[in-house]
Amino acid sequence: MSEIIYEASLEGFFFKELMGLNKTLSNPIRDELICYGSQVLKELSITENLFEESCGKLKNKTLGEKLLATDGLGETAKARSLKDIGDTSLIVCSIFEESFKPKIIDANYYIEIGKIAYERLNYLIPSVFDKEDFYLLLSEELFKLIQIIKE
Repeated sequence: MSEIIYEASLEGFFFKELMGLNKTLSNPIRDELICYGSQVLKELSITENLFEESCGKLKNKTLGEKLLATDGLGETAKARSLKDIGDTSLIVCSIFEESFKPKIIDANYYIEIGKIAYERLNYLIPSVFDKEDFYLLLSEELFKLIQIIKE
């Protein structure tokens, strides 16, 4: 008989699961990063949030192009775009890594794009969860967070 898992929220479920995995590591990441990861998982569990709409159709986000385009944006739009780029790379590299197999560009490229996006975002939003340099820390620990989500 299969087990039924009940959680009051999807984000709460992700948080509990990721915290459990994080605690098994010899060098766990900060709880705030786990909280952030669970928020991103919840947000991007809605398919429309993972893709862009173009001519009435959903298509993959081109993260490298989006990153280059942020230079010409105002501060608010730039912050929103950088967050979207980093969050999308987090999800794509942790959940959809298999989609890179037949391609020339691998997950490492997208991880680097995500790191750059979060580093730049740190200059616009330096404090999150009452932690200074939150996005800088996230960029430094991005690979570990991806590995935790992959589990």
